[in-house]
Amino acid sequence: MKWIIILFLLFLLVVIFAVRFRKQINGGIILWKTLQKPPEKQIEKRENSREVPLVKCRDCGTWIPQTTALNFNSKIFFCSQNCLEKAVKVK
Repeated sequence: MKWIIILFLLFLLVVIFAVRFRKQINGGIILWKTLQKPPEKQIEKRENSREVPLVKCRDCGTWIPQTTALNFNSKIFFCSQNCLEKAVKVK
C-alpha cells in the first residue's frame, strides 16, 4: 500500500511539473524534432537551383554572376556600364 501512495505522489508531482512548464517542454520537443531531420525544403531548393559561375569585374574587382556581367572579348567581364566606360577612358 505504501508503494501505491508513493507512486501516486510521484505521478502527481510529474503532472504538476508538466502543467507548470508546458511551454518550455513543448519548445524543447519542437527543437528536438528540428534537430533530428534536415530541412527538406532547403535541400530541394539547392537541387533545383542551377549553379551560375561567378566572374570578377576587371575594373573594380566585384564578383558577379556571369549571366549579368557585361562580356568583353569572352574573358574580360565588367559589372556595370560605368566600370566599362572607366576602363575604356583610362586606356
